[in-house]
Amino acid sequence: MVPAGSDEGRGNAATKRIGFILVSTYAWTIVTAGVLVARFWQGHYHKVEVGLDDVAIIAATVVYLGATVSWQHAIRGGLGKDLNALSGEDITLFFKAMYIAGILVVFAMALAKLSSALLIDRVVPQTRRAKTILFGMIAIYAIFSPFAISFQCGIAQWTTYSLRCNHGGLAIAVIVCNITTDLFLVFWMVPVLWKLSLNKEKSLATATLFGVRAIVAFVAGGQIWATLRLASSQNSTRDAAELAVLTQ
Repeated sequence: MVPAGSDEGRGNAATKRIGFILVSTYAWTIVTAGVLVARFWQGHYHKVEVGLDDVAIIAATVVYLGATVSWQHAIRGGLGKDLNALSGEDITLFFKAMYIAGILVVFAMALAKLSSALLIDRVVPQTRRAKTILFGMIAIYAIFSPFAISFQCGIAQWTTYSLRCNHGGLAIAVIVCNITTDLFLVFWMVPVLWKLSLNKEKSLATATLFGVRAIVAFVAGGQIWATLRLASSQNSTRDAAELAVLTQ
């Protein structure tokens, strides 16, 4: 009776965990698409022409949708479930999907940062030196992060080693780089807003847009905890749930 009850309890916990991951995945997908629609609606309302920043955010949204598909495959492969309950085929699917999702998320974030920088330059044209600093920071993130995520374990292996190698060191470095660049963009925008003569509505909309980057940086702190937890886990498929949700 006790073993059966224990199995049932673990099964219920896994079901709730998977349900939460699914809700989080599709909720953030809807929010991402909604933000894109709202941005273009606002641009149309204020008769603002489409710029390179808009193209970059469209590309970021498309790449993020690709990551959503990868998370769906990761769930099919066992994300949120007990590792011992999965077949070898499921485990391989899980690690491949998580690997692809991680890379796509990094590219999506790089494009989102590029969009923010292009928007800053469109609102208040920057000097050549300022552009070098602004876009240079984003270029560092865009070059370093995908390679760090892709090759943090050397040649990709579809085993628990894929999420535990180097104790998560390179993954944490990518997260710190993400936090740094997001906060950099937020604080860069403060003096830019100060120089503008915008009405209250436009100022609030612009401040909100860049304030979101500060929230993203705050959430990224949770990713560090989830990465460290996963790096020391003996049940990668189950304990990857928190990292997946925080990464979304």
